[in-house]
Amino acid sequence: MEDLETVKRRGRKLLALSKSPNENEAVSALQKANALMAEHSLGRAEFAGYAEKSVKSTRRAVEWRSVVANAVERLYATYHYRDAGTGSLVFCGEEPDVFMSTEMFAYLVRTIDRMARQNVRKNAKCRYRQSYRAGIATRLRDRMDELGRQYGWHNPTE
Repeated sequence: MEDLETVKRRGRKLLALSKSPNENEAVSALQKANALMAEHSLGRAEFAGYAEKSVKSTRRAVEWRSVVANAVERLYATYHYRDAGTGSLVFCGEEPDVFMSTEMFAYLVRTIDRMARQNVRKNAKCRYRQSYRAGIATRLRDRMDELGRQYGWHNPTE
């Protein structure tokens, strides 16, 4: 039997995911949320309390920003999706977790951009600069996973 808080947390994430711009993903998440509510005899009021906050991003999808967002969402137990209309990333979850996710994401993006400006020569091609950023983001994600497993996560999915 799952803990009620765990069920509520899963329900909140599914309801947040149901607002995804990807229609198939949204429908699937809503179906799972409804099944979860029926299974545990809960209403939507019990799942209230999740928050959404968007972070400014580029209109075009950039791979290294997605890598950073994935690492941050695992760290703070949130979910994110990209709003195709505005290009912003939207983090969903519990209020303090969403706040930390958005602040950490913005900080890491600024830091990676600063490192690229400092360490890549000015006349380098854009592709080289993006590869440099992707390398930093990938190593950062790997390091966050290593430290998480070493100091607190019992299971990589937690």
